[in-house]
Amino acid sequence: LQAHHLITAALVLGLIYIGGPMLRSADGISAPVLNIGSDAPADAAAGDSSHRVTVSNVISGAAAALSGDVLRVDGTLVRLEGIEAPAAAQPCYRDNGRRWNCASAARAALNKVVRGHQVTCTASGQDSDGRTLAHCLVDGLNDIAVGLVRDGYAFATDTSFFGSLSSEESSAKEAKRGIWQGEVVRPQAWRDQAWEAAKRDAPDGCPIKGVVRASTKIYALPWSEAYADARVRTDRGGRWFCSEDEAKAAGFAAWDKS
Repeated sequence: LQAHHLITAALVLGLIYIGGPMLRSADGISAPVLNIGSDAPADAAAGDSSHRVTVSNVISGAAAALSGDVLRVDGTLVRLEGIEAPAAAQPCYRDNGRRWNCASAARAALNKVVRGHQVTCTASGQDSDGRTLAHCLVDGLNDIAVGLVRDGYAFATDTSFFGSLSSEESSAKEAKRGIWQGEVVRPQAWRDQAWEAAKRDAPDGCPIKGVVRASTKIYALPWSEAYADARVRTDRGGRWFCSEDEAKAAGFAAWDKS
């Protein structure tokens, strides 16, 4: 009888050992456990507050325009990718030939778009000044760059952006909106013109002005708002430079408004 009991017990234990995992899997008691990392989709961690999904290339928050294509978003300097607004000192002309401040108008237009709204930017890198390059949306819906180009407040520079920027620019140009209402050149072409004009009047053809104020050394580029009023005083350590690299090597920093 004792042997019979032992055999029966062994059979029961065997069935539990073999069949238990199958039963648990079938009735959903034990489900696979997903290890959600920081690069997992946000909805994968929904409902589990212990898993925080951090997307390092997304910047979101309140924003303010610093120029026609530069924003401060949640404390981060962001330059809108794929577009370029008129430079600060760049002249624009209306259809009647009268000059107007298109750079100031572009900044006002950008500020109007973002004021009081949530701005979300997806960063793709940095520009030469260390600012974050990004595509930005207002309230998660409207692309800021597309809107600015459409309304004629910015030039399209990235024609590969789904083709939308180049087509929006063509539409704005045809309708003579914003910068397209009169004579205007692209910012880089205008900077090139300003550089060549300044070279003709600069000593040895080096048009960058190095200015010393007290213990501060700063340089102004020909397209800077400060350029016309900057005075190179060689008796105070001021110098003319042929390139920005040369100015930086001599201990001069870029003028804030350059």
